[in-house]
Amino acid sequence: MRLERPIDVGPAGGTAAAPGVVVFRTKDDDLVLARLDRSGKVSADRNLEDLTLALGPPAVTPRSRAYWISNGRLLRRAFAPSVGPLETLSSDAHDGTLVAAATAAGARDVAAYVARPVSAKADRRARLWVEGEARTRDLSEEGAGASGVALAGAGGRVWAATLDERTAMSPLHARTVDLESAGPPRLGADVVVWIGPSCEAHAEIAMALSGGEPVVLAPLPKDATTFGLFAIPIGREPHMDSAARFTTYPNGLDPAPVAAAEVCGKTYVAYVRPKAAAPGAVGVLAVAEVRDGAVGDETIAAEASRISAVSLGGGTLVWWADGRTWARAARCK
Repeated sequence: MRLERPIDVGPAGGTAAAPGVVVFRTKDDDLVLARLDRSGKVSADRNLEDLTLALGPPAVTPRSRAYWISNGRLLRRAFAPSVGPLETLSSDAHDGTLVAAATAAGARDVAAYVARPVSAKADRRARLWVEGEARTRDLSEEGAGASGVALAGAGGRVWAATLDERTAMSPLHARTVDLESAGPPRLGADVVVWIGPSCEAHAEIAMALSGGEPVVLAPLPKDATTFGLFAIPIGREPHMDSAARFTTYPNGLDPAPVAAAEVCGKTYVAYVRPKAAAPGAVGVLAVAEVRDGAVGDETIAAEASRISAVSLGGGTLVWWADGRTWARAARCK
């Protein structure tokens, strides 16, 4: 994979990568598309500088659907060939959390999200929305919480992962979701595939398939003084005691954005880390291939005083840096 030169797309906020476009999400739950050409020109239906953008990026699927949470609702819009009507999929979502989305069985989208606790003492739990189903269903089992979700799909199967951040430890749960072109989903057993350390701040997680095997990418502290990126192969049939590989960052980071996707027939992870251990060090956006369940040598895609979000998909790398949204197209060598 070769990255083209960086393009200043517009203001930072609410953006995600899709084939040939950057999807902007506005605070009024609309979508605006910024189309990119090989020369670096940006074209959009509205003036991007006039947009009032939402903070959280949407999740997009190969079927050109965008999913996000707003005012307690799980929402979506189609965005190709044009932006479609707003759809409300559920009304129990936890504001401030991110959605994960994938496509299965060729034409059915699946979205995972964190739901609001049902009481002051209850855990936040992950729930699953499946296209064609009249209701959402629990992704987390009774007694398990969820702070972050990730999905990856191939054929009629989707793998779902949920991170349950707690003060003493952070269990990572995984399960399969099998789908046909029609009919209800079949959920596999909920398995604690790995137990990570406690989290001092909210952690994002991502998941992608590497050689057909699902791998979760999680930026977390390894211990009290070490922070970095865990690569956790969870198995085609999720199993306990998954062997995690660790890539050390020079220092901790909050937020620590991460994204993963297949590009040019290979699996890549994009992650943000400090350039150096010194406090106040600039941020680095790195891209590395994921192979055999491990993160390989990195390529530096950008440096900035603050990089606060990253999205990778459709052959496009998108990130927020110093108040702007930037993009680099990925070309196959």
